[in-house]
Amino acid sequence: MARRRLPIASPFGPTDVVRAVSEATAEILAGASVAATRDAGESAVAWVDELCAAIQQRIPVPRPHACASGCAFCCHLKVLVTAPEVLGLAAHLRATLAKEALDAVRARVKAVDARTHGLSMDARAGLRQPCPLLEDGRCVGYEARPASCRGANSFDAAACEAGFSGQDVPVPLYKPQQQIAEAVRVGVSNGAMMCGLDGRPLELVAALRVALENAGAADAWTRGRPVFERALDAEADAMIRAMLAGG
Repeated sequence: MARRRLPIASPFGPTDVVRAVSEATAEILAGASVAATRDAGESAVAWVDELCAAIQQRIPVPRPHACASGCAFCCHLKVLVTAPEVLGLAAHLRATLAKEALDAVRARVKAVDARTHGLSMDARAGLRQPCPLLEDGRCVGYEARPASCRGANSFDAAACEAGFSGQDVPVPLYKPQQQIAEAVRVGVSNGAMMCGLDGRPLELVAALRVALENAGAADAWTRGRPVFERALDAEADAMIRAMLAGG
């Protein structure tokens, strides 16, 4: 399927990205099918990469990123996702992993969810629990990782390690990449809600458990059923509600 172009032109900022992604996602999801939901998820992660490449032409990265294969300090934090993203990730895992490997991932997801379910951002960081998709420090779903993961970056691996160990140190990063990833996630959320679908913020592990254990999750979500209710991130949802209420 040809990638849908975003209705956006340079120069653009986070607000422009949210608006463009909202409109494009709503247009895709208007198809009201599992295929449309998959397209929305795949488009979201592709848009992050495309927009980051575009912004780097206007705001060059000041120094090399320290991120590299096997460096996974940020993969111990809570990650927020939308339903189309996590459904796309689950589909990718089913398509690329052998049965034994997929069963192992499913078991790890269940175990990690049992340990981390409902934790706040700070509590999750303090637990230092690795993402269940990590194997030998590498993500088995890397190609389909959600927008929030794509936004994570750092210029200093030592600072990341210090933060991981509990030290209160700033991590230097390329802020535009983080902002674009967040804007895409919010845009996908808005686009889903524009179609009457559940666009609330989900916690990655809990949502992935639902998607991997329920083969009909994509169809149920597309039909407007609350299939991801247990994966709703209450902390993020409360923050959003407070912002909308002007609090």
